[in-house]
Amino acid sequence: MAGAESAVHRVLVEKPSIPERLINGSKFIKWPKSDNDVSSVQVTLRIDPQGHVIYWQEPGRDTECLEISCIRDTRAGKYAKEPKDSQLIKMVCNSSVPVTEKCLTIVYGVKLVELTFLNFVSVEPEPQQCEWADFLLLLAYHPCTRHVSVQTSVEKAYTRLKLETNQMGEIPVKKLIKVLGGKSRRVDHALLSVGLVTGKRDVSIKPEDFHLTGFKKLLQFCCLRPELDTVFSSLGTGARRMYVSQQKFKEFINTEQRDPKLNEILYPVKTDDQVLEYITNFESNEMFAAKGQLTLEGLDAYLQSDDNLIVEPDRYAEHQSMTAPLSHYFINSSHNTYLTGTQLRSKSSAEIYRQVLLTGCRCVELDCWEGDEEPVINHGFTLCTHVLFREVIEAINESAFKTSPYPVILSFENHVDNPQQQAKMAQYCRDIFGDKLLIDPLSKYPIVSDSCLPPPSEIKYKIIVKNKKQRPSADTTPPATEATTPAADTTTAATEATATATDATTPAATAPAATAPAAAATPPSTNTTPPATDAMPPTTKSTPPTTDAKRNGSESNEDEDSDDEEGRITNLDYEENAKEAGTAMKESKAYEAMSSLVNYVQPVRFKSFDISERRKRCYEISSFTESAALRLLTFYPMDFVRYNRRQMSRIYPKGARVDSSNYMPQIFWNAGCQFVALNFQILDQPMQLNMGLFEFNGSTGYILKPPHMRIKDRQFDPFSKNLDGVVAITLKIKIISGQFLSSSKVSTYVEVDMYGLPADTIRKRFKTKTVEGNSLNPYYNGDEFVFEKVVLPNLATLRIAVMETNGSMLGQRFLPVDALKPGYRYITLRNEGNQPLTMPSIFIHLQVGDYVPPELMEFSEALVNPITYMKEKERAEKEL
Repeated sequence: MAGAESAVHRVLVEKPSIPERLINGSKFIKWPKSDNDVSSVQVTLRIDPQGHVIYWQEPGRDTECLEISCIRDTRAGKYAKEPKDSQLIKMVCNSSVPVTEKCLTIVYGVKLVELTFLNFVSVEPEPQQCEWADFLLLLAYHPCTRHVSVQTSVEKAYTRLKLETNQMGEIPVKKLIKVLGGKSRRVDHALLSVGLVTGKRDVSIKPEDFHLTGFKKLLQFCCLRPELDTVFSSLGTGARRMYVSQQKFKEFINTEQRDPKLNEILYPVKTDDQVLEYITNFESNEMFAAKGQLTLEGLDAYLQSDDNLIVEPDRYAEHQSMTAPLSHYFINSSHNTYLTGTQLRSKSSAEIYRQVLLTGCRCVELDCWEGDEEPVINHGFTLCTHVLFREVIEAINESAFKTSPYPVILSFENHVDNPQQQAKMAQYCRDIFGDKLLIDPLSKYPIVSDSCLPPPSEIKYKIIVKNKKQRPSADTTPPATEATTPAADTTTAATEATATATDATTPAATAPAATAPAAAATPPSTNTTPPATDAMPPTTKSTPPTTDAKRNGSESNEDEDSDDEEGRITNLDYEENAKEAGTAMKESKAYEAMSSLVNYVQPVRFKSFDISERRKRCYEISSFTESAALRLLTFYPMDFVRYNRRQMSRIYPKGARVDSSNYMPQIFWNAGCQFVALNFQILDQPMQLNMGLFEFNGSTGYILKPPHMRIKDRQFDPFSKNLDGVVAITLKIKIISGQFLSSSKVSTYVEVDMYGLPADTIRKRFKTKTVEGNSLNPYYNGDEFVFEKVVLPNLATLRIAVMETNGSMLGQRFLPVDALKPGYRYITLRNEGNQPLTMPSIFIHLQVGDYVPPELMEFSEALVNPITYMKEKERAEKEL
């Protein structure tokens, strides 16, 4: 999916060079988070020359390190946390530079709602906290920091071990043992073999005796790799197959490791000189390297390197066109952004708005209520706490464009029925956002019928308000020939079983089965849906109950456009849909102050696809619960896609998800829905899929839809098993082994799933055998998993997850199918928050090719290898 129109331009991705000042370090006072912590201490904050970690040492304590890939935010000056200790303030403050301008805060953590804050105050004559904050944030979100090879991961682990010294300035052996998978005879023998220790009583190693080559040799001793011998033997030459010749290695790179679908003009094969350069770089034995030969160690060094990544780094950088209308993008979106836990009893926070925006989310939700004197944000009629509206607006202003320059949409659910407080809300937006707030539409993109939305590139660094808007009365006159029954009334008969097909995890509470209105038709028996645990829509679309019903509908303008009302696909008082919509009551009237801020994203209640088609108002958006959207997708998939080509839709979780679990977003990406809003505070599998998708294209929060969803007059049926103009592929993957999966001796297996169109989605079918009690170097090596026909590769995502037998996840990756590189590859793993794990990886073999129907397979093989085919045919005839 991330590869949609990825060839717009290629990007050279290089890691920024580290400023010398930051390598040498800056003097700070590190102050505690609370009065109960230890007293403030002076430290020198440094970054290693390779840009892997920052580190510092407090007096009488071990050196501390923080991997830069774990950093979520940096703040300097007024945005950083200020110390409250009067003695500390007196120590660092002077008349020329106030303490506010000397502060630096570094934020890190796996979960967005469980963060750690490191606080520093500069004591330099010329404070450098702004340089530290800016560079660390740039480096933390850079593609070369987050998407690394095994080689880089090993270098990072080595760097951290070498820098994390004890009070004596030496490396504790116990830390090294932990990295190597825990205490064992093999580890003890390995440490002795490479000369890092001389006996079991050694407790530390001097940094000057600890070299990268020795660390790599140590890893080889501890993590034996018999599977590499098999790969090497198939290539090896010489008397005892001791090496791979330059010619053999060239064939290996240009055949086994190359995508057969690549154009040889745009992507030339590797030349002799390039192959020789590889050998020179990766072969440590100078004698073999001088002869252009590669040993087993050299081959593995190549396989682990940046030159053999499973996905090219430029796919993670911004590479897609950003000049299409907003409706042509998937847009990273959050639901009930303010909540840090469940939907019934949790804390509301302004901090999570910062964290969500930093991940690249471009649409956040604000549920606004009338406070005593100030408007507040809260989950109405629950035990959740509230947060001041102004505090949230300030947090959004601070973080909206720190990691992405593209527009942010504020989705207001406005229950403030007080014109004075609504006016105060509008004024806060104007005053705090300033020029960032988009109030007047662009002259090139007027808000009129039959126009198009502006592209992200035209509204960079702009904040757009989605709120109810006062409408001219002239708009409310419908054509005389139209009936008043909404088109989607007929779809309300979809059963709750269909609705719950979107469940990704079992909610704490479930809604009772919906009772359809008597006037609704019963869905045909051909409408089959998978079990709720599959979390995907039906693989075959249902026939709409009636064709005429869809063509009817009232075009009268409706002023009740709240998220709680939008997306109801009936004009009857459909009780169950009301329950799905959430806990809050109907939205308040839009007064002029807030209404005047609304332009390109105007919420309206959905009537029918035909009415939307006739109105041709690209700036109108409707919101749907996941269940209502699934019913529309089930009955009218092509209409839904066409609707999302012209204008935008927002999908949000049903009210039964009180535990803040998420539905599977892929379902609605298949229909081209732009704002597929999820609960970011819960890092479940749907959220991991969302993070996996939106880390591509530079984590901008915008992913260009596939051409079939964007091209005017192009018909696209997401339930189709064949698409004109798209060559389906066959993907085969073999999970060979794992490396350093856990520091504990646990039993593991690997799951392999695919998400995409219903025809492409395969879940819970493929998993390896379980390897008992070995998480250091488990050898899976079972049958390859075959995805025989992937209909739309650039809308498909491959999931690979390493699991313990108790169901716990050790690491995972979501990878775009159309960007995968075939051959033998290592895949470095991520935690549940999609942050890189340092050492865990898996070794795989991948094959990708054009799909050939079984009845044409023999003919295809004859075309590819005619001589071989003829010989086999002659042999078969002789045997007969």
